[in-house]
Amino acid sequence: MLLREILGQDIAVNQLQNALRQNRISHGYLFVGPDGVGKRTTALAFAQALNCLTRENGDGCGRCASCLKLAHGNHPNLHLIEPEGSTLRIQQIRAVQQSAQYRQLDAGWKVFVFLEADKLTLPAANSLLKVLEEPPANTVLILITKHTFGLLPTVLSRCQKISFTHLSASVIRELLITRHWLPAERASFVAALAGGNMTTALAAAESGELLQWREEAIGFLATLQTQPTPTIFQRVDQLERERERLGWLLETMILWCRDALLWQETHDRTLLVNTDKVEEIMKVSLNSNQLVQVLQALHEARRYLQQNANVRLTLESLFIELHQIILGGNLYHDRSCGDSF
Repeated sequence: MLLREILGQDIAVNQLQNALRQNRISHGYLFVGPDGVGKRTTALAFAQALNCLTRENGDGCGRCASCLKLAHGNHPNLHLIEPEGSTLRIQQIRAVQQSAQYRQLDAGWKVFVFLEADKLTLPAANSLLKVLEEPPANTVLILITKHTFGLLPTVLSRCQKISFTHLSASVIRELLITRHWLPAERASFVAALAGGNMTTALAAAESGELLQWREEAIGFLATLQTQPTPTIFQRVDQLERERERLGWLLETMILWCRDALLWQETHDRTLLVNTDKVEEIMKVSLNSNQLVQVLQALHEARRYLQQNANVRLTLESLFIELHQIILGGNLYHDRSCGDSF
């Protein structure tokens, strides 16, 4: 992939392209930001541009022999260093030191990309520092991390920081449609749930479980007004054992109620996430005040769980509160839809 093809990280890409245009390449870069937002992809695109035989406007051409090798992951100047187990070890850094001293087989730059650089052991970090202090010619080290905690200040000071941010839902939606051929309606739903993380979006799109979980969440909300308390507590027992599933269910409920509220307030289909469920959304009969209360309860529960609160107590409190809110009015004007909220 070329730098110009990377979406949603304009500031980071512009920094790198300006460095290429001005031929002011740092020997050390720190790519820092959340998981799943394109840090590794950008590092590979930067390596491709550095080694391109006919560089064009601060980017690779995508056609020369060097670009094609980088695109297929078999260029001798590109080295990916991943943690062995839970750490990046000094033996790996020593191997980098030796490799960096060798003359390049191809013209261009040797690029060493350290994935999860925050997992460097102290000896490994000190060894890496020596390379950063006296880098061989035409050598670039890229440290990729989601945070800088644990990295030596001396290592940080010798790297140019390139910051990455969460991807917008619109960018994720576009990527899912244009590069992963997901239907537009499904892409909108997956993108809204992904939390700015493309890796999460792809996993959700490929598994197919997300749509099943949505049906489960909608059905659960629809039957809250008729379920007795013991049945609600049985549901708590199940979800307490399935933390990942619980997170998705809460997000799905939030998006569903958000859509119902937006429809009541605007009657604008273009604002909805669940675009394939418009007819059902139109039949939700909780008033705006009730929907706001439901959303507040769901957001509060999500926040508590993110802070590692007791799962059982949080869910019991949430479901009882939702039960009471929903009892104030039927969820649907047409009761025949009650089983599929």
